[in-house]
Amino acid sequence: MTFLLPTQQSSGTSEPDNYDAEYVHMCLPNGEAVRFKRVWSGYRFTDREIELLIAGYDIRIKTAYTDGITGSLEWQEHNGHEYFGFAPWDAAGHDRKDAPFPIQWNGHNFTEEEQQLLRRGEKLLLVCQSNRSLTPYAVNVSFGFIPENGPYPARWGIIPHFEEFDQPAEDFTRETCVFLPIFSGKTLPLRDIEQLRKGKSVPFSGLSRNGRPFRCRLTLELDETTSRWRLTPNF
Repeated sequence: MTFLLPTQQSSGTSEPDNYDAEYVHMCLPNGEAVRFKRVWSGYRFTDREIELLIAGYDIRIKTAYTDGITGSLEWQEHNGHEYFGFAPWDAAGHDRKDAPFPIQWNGHNFTEEEQQLLRRGEKLLLVCQSNRSLTPYAVNVSFGFIPENGPYPARWGIIPHFEEFDQPAEDFTRETCVFLPIFSGKTLPLRDIEQLRKGKSVPFSGLSRNGRPFRCRLTLELDETTSRWRLTPNF
């Protein structure tokens, strides 16, 4: 027999973060009565998700921080104590196409289009801001498996390729180079960046320093004088 009974009460058990919380009560196939928290990492399971979890299925959820967390109900251990609750898959159980994906990285909120690009194994050009000078800079990032490192468990995450800063611009092509996709104070959208990397020009409308509107077409060129890839306007 299996049943739902959400309650608000003190846990009275050895579960982690022992505080007043909403619980779902159920019976295991062997008849043992157990309960689990309805809210996990800030995410509250829907009634349908509760039904699936109790039936023994995996579910896939999106929290405020991560998209695509897959897991099921399992017995787990915390500080030497066992408890019953939602358990995400181990990172090694995923591949790039279905791994949990961060909603945000370094202040950038990923669009669905950007997430799909990264899940294909491609690099994404992002504009970041220096903590010291507050000036913008660009960096290529990818999405991949990050092995366990000391106290940090293995996980899937965003990998910035800062090592490319030490390579000469001549080592890159339009398709792979790092450049600042900002012109006249505007950051170019992903679709324009993709066109520029193909060697095409994109239309641009902006304001001059005198406040006068202008139009031009931008291309991505290697400036051999400064040894860097940059946006070049063509009026």
